Amino acid sequence: EAHLQSLVSSLGTRQRFPEHPTSGYVKDPQSRETLQDLLRFLRHDTTRERPIMMLLHTWDVVGNDILPMIHAYHSGAAELILDAVKLLVFLTLPADPRSMNLN
Repeated sequence: EAHLQSLVSSLGTRQRFPEHPTSGYVKDPQSRETLQDLLRFLRHDTTRERPIMMLLHTWDVVGNDILPMIHAYHSGAAELILDAVKLLVFLTLPADPRSMNLN
């Protein structure tokens, strides 16, 4: 869990810019590699409990990192956005009915 949390925290951060009333997202220099690592973790998350996916949902990675990253870098960073969309798709797939964590 600690390694996964470290990966998530190294995606990037939201920052407030004094000249704009809204916040922006600033990616980490290694964010593309981090996205690829998260995708790799999810591909191996095959148990019925799906602990990796559950943690990423608990930490709201989609709302806190993936969507802001796509919004901030939608032009000019095609490979980064492709990996972000892959992760977004992976995290929004319908749950397997055999999963133990369905509420």
